[in-house]
Amino acid sequence: MALTLIQTQTVSNVTEVDFTSGISSSFDNYVLIASNGSIEPGDNPYALHIQFSTDGGSTYLDSSYLNYGDISFTTSGLDLVSVQDDDSTTAFNFYVNLLNLTKSDNLPSLTGTYLGCSIDGDGGYGGSLGGLYNGGSIAVNALRINMSDNSEFSGIFSLYSLDS
Repeated sequence: MALTLIQTQTVSNVTEVDFTSGISSSFDNYVLIASNGSIEPGDNPYALHIQFSTDGGSTYLDSSYLNYGDISFTTSGLDLVSVQDDDSTTAFNFYVNLLNLTKSDNLPSLTGTYLGCSIDGDGGYGGSLGGLYNGGSIAVNALRINMSDNSEFSGIFSLYSLDS
């Protein structure tokens, strides 16, 4: 397996980061890596999450996500970092495997887009998070990282294609 860098974005005090190019049916699987990340205090609890687009980033889907521990596909995004402490800045580093991201014939099903996340941070949940997007038969071609409460975050975000 080989990783090929698509794009790196370094952001400071933003409410969202979009990746709108380089995601295509040439690859089904992708990896998102975040480093030197921080989240400013916001409403409690809140989450840095990821949303998908099927129209190149013109709009982002705000339903049909299932986070680990959820019981229905009603969440507005897949959690990357879930924060419980709203009094201080939360630091984070993570990598996310985005499996079957562009494989439209796999959706909708429990074998649809899968997010597996390993987090190293403070103030949030550590360990691994996971989830599914189950939004229909159109392949994902853009993604957005944003806060569930529109608070600000910073960090270095790199998106890679995963060639198996």
